[in-house]
Amino acid sequence: MKIKKYLLAVLLIFCEVGCERQNIIESPNLIKNKGYYLYVGNLGFNEVFIVDTDSNAVVDTLRGFGSVWDLTVTKSGAKLYVCTREGPVNFSGKVFSVDLHNMQIKLILNKVADVYVAPHGAIFIISKDPYQSPRQIGTIDTMSDAITYFDTLDIRDSGYNYQSVIFDKNRPLVYAVNNDKQLFAYDYEKKQIVRIYQNLFDPLHMVISPDGKFLYVAGGPVFDLERDSIIAWVGGNQLGSLILNSRGEYLYITDPGKYMLPEPVPSGKINIFQTRTNSYVGEIDVNKFTGEAYTLTDRIVVTPDGKTAYISGWLHRVFVTDLQLKRVTKVIYVPGFTVPIMLGKNIEFPKPIR
Repeated sequence: MKIKKYLLAVLLIFCEVGCERQNIIESPNLIKNKGYYLYVGNLGFNEVFIVDTDSNAVVDTLRGFGSVWDLTVTKSGAKLYVCTREGPVNFSGKVFSVDLHNMQIKLILNKVADVYVAPHGAIFIISKDPYQSPRQIGTIDTMSDAITYFDTLDIRDSGYNYQSVIFDKNRPLVYAVNNDKQLFAYDYEKKQIVRIYQNLFDPLHMVISPDGKFLYVAGGPVFDLERDSIIAWVGGNQLGSLILNSRGEYLYITDPGKYMLPEPVPSGKINIFQTRTNSYVGEIDVNKFTGEAYTLTDRIVVTPDGKTAYISGWLHRVFVTDLQLKRVTKVIYVPGFTVPIMLGKNIEFPKPIR
C-alpha cells in the first residue's frame, strides 16, 4: 500500500489536523528576516511550508511535488531540493529544485534519490532505480541543476535515509551502510572505499563529531572510527533523530516511539547527552508543554547559535525549543505530517512570490 493512502488513513483518525489551517498564510510578500527560514515538508503529500523563524509563523506554501519525502537546502539558502517517494523502499520518486529567489520549481530527476549537503557546501545525490543495486553517487551543480554521477556504491536504502549517510567535516569522506548492514568509509575524491568497519552493525541514524573521530548512533553506541570500537553507549530510540550543537559538546536525541504502532510509546522527552563525559546530563520534557502523557518527537534542527531547536511533532506540530532554558516555548501548527524539516539562511525576495 502506498504511503499516501496509509498516511491519509491515519490523518483521518487525527481529525484535529484540519482545524489548524487558519495558521497558513498563502503567498504573501516575504521580507528579509534576521535569522533563518524553516522548511517543513508534509510527508507523503504535496506541500512544503515555509516558516519565518523571527515570527515562527508559516508565511508561504509551495506545491507541485507529489509525495514529499525529504528536503535539502543549500548553504547559501538560495535553493531547496525536494525529494519525493511513493513509499519507503522500492517505490518510484522524483527530485525537484526550487529557486528560492523566485520560487520556480523544476523537476531535475525522475527517479528515487536522496540529496545531501557536504560540509564544504557541495550537493551530493545518491539515486537508484527500484529493486536495483548498487546506487549511483554524484553531485548537483547548484547553478544549472545538472547532475554528474561519478561512481556506484553498495549503499543500503532503508527508505528514511536522512541520517544514514554522514560527511566528515575535515576530510573528503562519507560514511554509509551497505546492504550487509556494515558501516564503510568512502573517499569521494579518490572514488574508492577506504575502510569497512567490523564492529558497528546495522546503524540507522548517525551523526559525526566535529573532529571526525566519533559516530553517535541513535539507539546504539558511541563509535570510535579510528579504532573501529565501541567506547560508550548513546542508547535511546533507534528511530530517533540526533543532532550535535555547533561545538559538538551536546547531543540531542528525540523519541518518535514506533511511529504508527501503539508500542513502545514515545517518552515525550528530548534527551541531552554530553560528549565529553559520554553521559546523559538532562532532558527537555515536551509533555510539560503539551499537557499530554506521551508526546511524539521526531526530526530536529538547531540554529547555528545553538540556542533554539525546531523539533518535528510528526503530526501537524513543530515545537520551538529554547535549549538554554531546556523547554518548549511555542508550537508551530502545520496541517499534515511535519517529518522532513530543514533550516535555510534567509534571502531577500525582490518581489512578491507568485
